[in-house]
Amino acid sequence: MKCSVLISTLFLSLTSTCVEARRDIDRLVSAIEEIDLVLVKKLLKREGFSDEKQKKELVGIAEDIVEECEKNVSLLRSKQDFALCACGIACAAFGIFSPILKYKKNLAKILSKEADRLLRFCLIATGVYISLKSLSCPAASRVLEDAQDIEDMLRNACVLSKHTCES
Repeated sequence: MKCSVLISTLFLSLTSTCVEARRDIDRLVSAIEEIDLVLVKKLLKREGFSDEKQKKELVGIAEDIVEECEKNVSLLRSKQDFALCACGIACAAFGIFSPILKYKKNLAKILSKEADRLLRFCLIATGVYISLKSLSCPAASRVLEDAQDIEDMLRNACVLSKHTCES
């Protein structure tokens, strides 16, 4: 009787440990795919890798994500950078084509022609600056850098069964 209770307790503890370890690996894979740098760091510090096979699998996933991010560093593929460029162009176009003094009689009384020109110049300069800044795809580049950092962290992470870190 005591032996069967001991065996069943041991079996349940091993099963729950395996299930929890798999859940942590699934969370790590999810964090890698979502390019969540902070969560990947946290999970790697807490869990690490149980074997070399697991490490190679996760590094392979990270490499695929990096390749995908490299393809997305383009103005037409990055929605955020494209929207920023469109806003810059719209701002510059408003500064160029907006007849501020012609249609706003009350505004014409308040603003002089020099103030109107200064306002238009500011709109055009701001629009051109935003558009030029967005051409370098800062949002997509930031995501790519995070993906590369995750890949480097995974490559340099410790395998727990060896008790040493590979460099």
